[in-house]
Amino acid sequence: MRNTRKDALMIGALLLATLAISGCGTSQQAGGKNIQDVQTGTTGLEMEFLKNAPPKIVFEKTLFPVMLRVKNTGTYHIAEKKAILSLGVERDYISFINVEEGGRISRNNDNEAMFTLEGKTPLNPKGDEEVITYTVEAGKIDPQSESHPSTIIASLCYPYETKLAASVCIDPDPNNVRPIRKSCTVQDLSYSSGQGAPVAITKVEIQVLPTASEAVKPQFLISIENKGKGEVMKFSAADAACRRTGGALTYREFNAVEMHATLSGQDLECSLRNEAVADESNPKPDAQEFARLSSGKGVVRCSYPDDAPAIGKAAESYTAPFTITLSYGYTQSLTTDYAIKKR
Repeated sequence: MRNTRKDALMIGALLLATLAISGCGTSQQAGGKNIQDVQTGTTGLEMEFLKNAPPKIVFEKTLFPVMLRVKNTGTYHIAEKKAILSLGVERDYISFINVEEGGRISRNNDNEAMFTLEGKTPLNPKGDEEVITYTVEAGKIDPQSESHPSTIIASLCYPYETKLAASVCIDPDPNNVRPIRKSCTVQDLSYSSGQGAPVAITKVEIQVLPTASEAVKPQFLISIENKGKGEVMKFSAADAACRRTGGALTYREFNAVEMHATLSGQDLECSLRNEAVADESNPKPDAQEFARLSSGKGVVRCSYPDDAPAIGKAAESYTAPFTITLSYGYTQSLTTDYAIKKR
């Protein structure tokens, strides 16, 4: 009897210890989600019309709601109310429209909401969301018509960033001339699930080139792609795409991505296009460099600069931290249909 009781106490203690260890592991991973789990995906902001907002049928000279849920399903935090939601309606058949303010939502004008929305984190792996509400009044329809079909267009415009942090092997002896054991092997990097943003880094090809001196020069071919459902534009043009007062954007604003890459903290020189365009108001604009997307894709060459600390040919292979940051604006739209009827 004593042995049975002693065995039961020992089993209970083991169970408690197992639970304690398991609990510690969960808290360290922030609810079972580590950083690598969060930094995946190919979306930024996503939106949807709420059910019956707008209703499928509304009547002349009556108020009705238009409500959209906006989620930040990527990893970039949109601060300072830099995200804009604009509602497009048939002005001939709408007599009033107004966005409701409060909390993180401000009104720029009657149909433009400005808001802040944090991205997903290990503690909040689903990301942040807001419900943006408009109050709309239907106008009069043609006297000879009993109903008028119409469409509401919701447009999102926002700045966003894609970030990649990885480790790469730098081998000063890529042709294996020296018969020594190497600590790492040069391998290209491929990414099929994105980095938690609509513009994804899909591949990094690594090359180590010899130079005239007793040194080598690492070089990277970086492939990027717009995997989201919207359009890419310059980071600085994100708000103008949704604002009636922003003016028409030209082709130069679209498909342009800013890029910054480093190796062991050293800035790399990337083959970007210098697109400083002078005009009457700014005859000497600052140089701006962008990667250009064609059919949603682009490849950029980034090289170790000549004036950086040399990497000798006789050095051993080593693993180095490698980072890429892409900055851009993004816009996407969603439509819903309804009908205005006579009362």
